[in-house]
Amino acid sequence: MVRLQISPQLYRGTWHCLTSTIRNEHVIGLYKGMSSPLVGVAVINSLLFGAYGWFLRRLGPSDPDLDPSVRTIFLAGGASGIINAFFSTPMELIKIRLQNQTQAVVAGQPRFTGNRDVIRHIWRTEGFRGYYRGLAATLVRETPSYGAYFASFEVLSEWLCPDSSDSLAESENTLPILVAGGGAGVAGWVITYPFDVIKTQMQAPAASAYRSVMHCATTLYHRHGARFFFQGLTATCIRAFPTNAATFYAVVWAKSVLGPLVGVSE
Repeated sequence: MVRLQISPQLYRGTWHCLTSTIRNEHVIGLYKGMSSPLVGVAVINSLLFGAYGWFLRRLGPSDPDLDPSVRTIFLAGGASGIINAFFSTPMELIKIRLQNQTQAVVAGQPRFTGNRDVIRHIWRTEGFRGYYRGLAATLVRETPSYGAYFASFEVLSEWLCPDSSDSLAESENTLPILVAGGGAGVAGWVITYPFDVIKTQMQAPAASAYRSVMHCATTLYHRHGARFFFQGLTATCIRAFPTNAATFYAVVWAKSVLGPLVGVSE
């Protein structure tokens, strides 16, 4: 996805990018930059769902027997996205620098050996602020994205399971939860995907060419056209569906199992 967003001229599409990476860098090339999100994904998801629950309790109806509206769920999700952006920005920055290694050598940028090498390089060359390069674009992406993420999961869940709760105590609820979670993941990406392209460009090694989110967007538009903002969308959706299906399944399952133990009602 990152390579399609940064250097689409090198690839004819998702499949060509995949096969080219395997051919030139072997299968291990597909896992560049994986350790950064792998280490942080548990923390990020815990923070995201925890913040979402906190905002939902404060924005939702005071009567616990009433369900929050879709609008309230969207607002709570958007607010949790703001919190999430401050933690996901450095993590994604490190991932992008590592995944862009092929182009980095051509551009005369340093060759990184791993996460720590990227962290040290950013600290030496840009200071603490360097870890938050692209924060504004991340905020613009995360806020509506997570609003749509949680709202679409609620809508899809009610549509697929109109007569059941989100408890997975009964096995027949598993498939609808997986479908709703996967659909929510795709919806969350599609609604703000152009801003993810902008964020990736602003976090790439040549990001100093852009003064702001708007400057980056207008520069990319004049240079590549509107289609450029959707580079890598297919690969993102293919990844988003199973990833978020599993994420929501795990969250709902944990809630159904651990909720009674800690006094959290469904």
